[in-house]
Amino acid sequence: MKERPIIALMVSIDGEDRICAKQDYLRAVWRSGGIGVPLPYDESKVSEFCREFDGFIFCGGGDIDPEYYGEENTACCDVCIARDKFEFAMLTAALQTGKPILGICRGMQLLNVYFKGTLNQHISDHAGKDECETVFHEIDIKKGGKLFDIVDKSTTIVNSFHHQSVKRLGDGLAVDAVSGTTIEAFYHKGYDYCLAVQWHPEKDPQSEFSESIFASFIKKAKEAER
Repeated sequence: MKERPIIALMVSIDGEDRICAKQDYLRAVWRSGGIGVPLPYDESKVSEFCREFDGFIFCGGGDIDPEYYGEENTACCDVCIARDKFEFAMLTAALQTGKPILGICRGMQLLNVYFKGTLNQHISDHAGKDECETVFHEIDIKKGGKLFDIVDKSTTIVNSFHHQSVKRLGDGLAVDAVSGTTIEAFYHKGYDYCLAVQWHPEKDPQSEFSESIFASFIKKAKEAER
């Protein structure tokens, strides 16, 4: 078994083509026993990336182009076509490897759209702007789901930074946690480890709940074959 599996991080780029990876993701992966590596947007290298890395985290960031789910842009912001194209290509290839996949915030929305789901382009009650204006709320975790198996909790408090949410759940996905009518987590029933959460567990290192998510992901990545 690998001592420290290598984890691919799908992150943002800025206007000068610089990778923008918040260190919270790198720290969370390291604390749980892995090594995180942000990937460049290079669709020609997708097969190599999937062969060389042991797990894949689709991180937070700007909104997905609503054309992917058949809508016009009415409230989306910070859309990056290059990122959308690369991440959909990476997700297609990563799913074929059987290696673990974790979607966080935008990553959850990407997974939902990939599996033919749709998004609410804007919601107001979950939209904390940064660490100084964080919204916290309770979520209810579904018994019998992947997340409950990992954390063994039926309720907990999570942070919230998103202004979009799942509208129609994608094909093959099962709801794992909710906050009122908002879907806060789901998993895909057809894959061993394909989990997505709407909040940011990487921002909450003091939470045993959040750390358990990364620990379970890294455990699966250690078992992956390159």
